[in-house]
Amino acid sequence: MREYKDKFTLDGLVMPPNTKVTVESVNKVAKLVREAKYGSYIAEAQLKESMMTGVLASSVAHFINLITVPQLPEFKDRPVSKLATVETVPDFKQATLYGIFGDLAGPGVEGDGAAAVVPQGTPFPEVTISGVEAAYGKLKKRGLRVNWDFEDFVNDTVGVLGRIPAQLRDIAIETEWQEVGDALIAATTKFGGTITLPDGTTVAEDKAISANAIMAAIQALANRTVNGTSRKIGTLSSYVVVVPVGQKVFVDHMIRMALGILYVLPSSSGGAVNPAPDNNILANVEVIEHSKVTGTKWYLLPAPGTYSRPALSLLRLRGHEVPQIRVQQNGGDGFSFDADTAAMRLRLVVGGALWFQEAVVFSAGTA
Repeated sequence: MREYKDKFTLDGLVMPPNTKVTVESVNKVAKLVREAKYGSYIAEAQLKESMMTGVLASSVAHFINLITVPQLPEFKDRPVSKLATVETVPDFKQATLYGIFGDLAGPGVEGDGAAAVVPQGTPFPEVTISGVEAAYGKLKKRGLRVNWDFEDFVNDTVGVLGRIPAQLRDIAIETEWQEVGDALIAATTKFGGTITLPDGTTVAEDKAISANAIMAAIQALANRTVNGTSRKIGTLSSYVVVVPVGQKVFVDHMIRMALGILYVLPSSSGGAVNPAPDNNILANVEVIEHSKVTGTKWYLLPAPGTYSRPALSLLRLRGHEVPQIRVQQNGGDGFSFDADTAAMRLRLVVGGALWFQEAVVFSAGTA
C-alpha cells in the first residue's frame, strides 16, 4: 500500500469538497468509527446523529475517500497492468499519443527509427513533436449512486460505512479492466494470410487457438511495421495471449505440451531420431482470460513495456486520477423527504486506448 505524506489530501489526490471539511472534522469521524467498531454505543449514536443532521456528512464522504484510495493497489499490482500501460490525458477528446516519431515525415528521424546522420558543419535536422490518434480510445465518465434508507442506517451505521470502501475499490479495479477489454476487442487486424513456421507447418488465418497458432501470431507480429515506418516490430521478449473466460487452462496445457516434446520419429525416417522442434518462444507467453473476449476469438499482443510504443493503455483524466466520492445533502436530517433515503455517489473517469492496430494480432478462431 502506498504511503502518503499528507494524510488529509493524500498528497493532493483527494481534495475536501468544501471548507467545512477539515482535518479536525475528519479526525472526529475516524475516531467515532473506530470507537463504534470496538463496541461503543455512544460513538455509534453520535455518528448516526452527525450523519442525520448533515453536520459531518461531507466529512464522512472525505473520510471514505481517504480509506478507499489507499486500498487501490499500485498500478503494477492491478490486473490491468498485465495488458496495458497507463497514460494521463488532459480532456475527453480522442486520445492522442504524442512523441517525436509521429509519421516520421521529418528529416531528423530515419525510416528505421534511428537518428539522422549529421554531416560535418551542417545544421542538425529538425524533428517535430506530433501526435498519433488512438485507433480506439476515449475517456468515459463512469459512476454509481449508493443509496441506503433510514432503517438500514439506524440498524447498522458502522456496517454501511465499513463495507463501502472495499466495495468501491473492487468496482474501480473492475472498471479499469473492462475499459481496457473494450479497447482490446477493437483490434481487428488478422494474420495477413497463411503463416509458415520454421518447421514448415502452415497456419491459416483465423486459426483456432493452439501452440502452433500462437507461434504463427508471434511471427506475424514480428513482421509488422507500426505507423508506416520501415522498421519491423521484430521478436519481443514476452507476449500476452487473451482468451475467453474458462479457456486459460486449456491453452496453458497446449503450451506445456509443445514445450515438453522430447523428440520426433518421422514414419519415413527409417528409425532416425530428429531433435525436438524449438518451441521455446512459447515460454514467454502469458495467457490471460477476459470476459470481453467471447466465442472462439483470441488476441496476441506485446506484454506491456516490451515494445517501444504502447499497444493498449488505461487512460486517466489529469487531475481526476482516482475515484471521487460525494454525499448527497438533503437538508435537515440528510435523508430525502419523499423516501427517507440518503445517497453517496462514486465518480470514475477512465478509458482504454488501442494505439495501433498493428500491435495486436486478432484471430476469429474459426478456421
